[in-house]
Amino acid sequence: MTKPAWTYVFITYLITWSITLSGFFLYKGGSMTLDQLNLIYNVGALGPFVAAIVCARIFYQPDGVRTLFGTLRFSGLGTKSLALSLSPLVFFALGWLLYPLFAGHWFSFDETRRQFHLTNSMSYFGWILPFITYSIFEEFGWRGFLLPHLQEKYAALHATGILTVIWACWHLPFFLWRFQFTAFITIGFFFSIYVGAIILTSTFNFSSGSIVSTILFHFTNNIAAALDKEYIVAVVSTCFVFQAIYVIRKYKADNLADRPRVRNFYLTASAQR
Repeated sequence: MTKPAWTYVFITYLITWSITLSGFFLYKGGSMTLDQLNLIYNVGALGPFVAAIVCARIFYQPDGVRTLFGTLRFSGLGTKSLALSLSPLVFFALGWLLYPLFAGHWFSFDETRRQFHLTNSMSYFGWILPFITYSIFEEFGWRGFLLPHLQEKYAALHATGILTVIWACWHLPFFLWRFQFTAFITIGFFFSIYVGAIILTSTFNFSSGSIVSTILFHFTNNIAAALDKEYIVAVVSTCFVFQAIYVIRKYKADNLADRPRVRNFYLTASAQR
């Protein structure tokens, strides 16, 4: 990877891990409640966002920051990118329709309330807020900054594999309290990150580098995966696997889209100064 990419990864880990680990140890020490810890968890989303701004400014001057925020645009969104971005809602609807076949009754939000211990306004706020913060702030960094740098050197699928390892390992502190830590769940988590990353790379390239498309996918996927952790999420996850396979077979590893992969557009912006 290039120096801007490595620097971005280092700063991202430093910010997110410092915030989340500090909060966790305060919680374990009795100085913070679980609801407060879950609110602190949202601040960890600033890691990818702040790191992207810092690196864009350091390596590409003010033009780099403008270029970063320029990825938050609706131009470039087409039918294919929107179809990929909103596919989690379609797969969730399918899971909801199939739910009675597995559970013997229709899905009820009461089950979600029990599963996530939603008992008061603070717990609801702490449950909903990450859907927004992580879908927006993560995408500025992972796709808005790091992915174009990786795709400058590597084919889209190869770049996605590298990003997956970095992105998945970045989540490790969250296993201390938000995720169950078992070998099976960890393997499944890394695999799901990889599948999702393929679709995110594809919609990013289809939209010619708009993170609006990736934010939409990230946000709708968070919703689809959070309402039910058993049957519906199994249907959604299975559909994602087939969707990723289709993207690879249809559009090939080099671009994962019907147009050239998005390379490091920061270089172009810097050269035009």
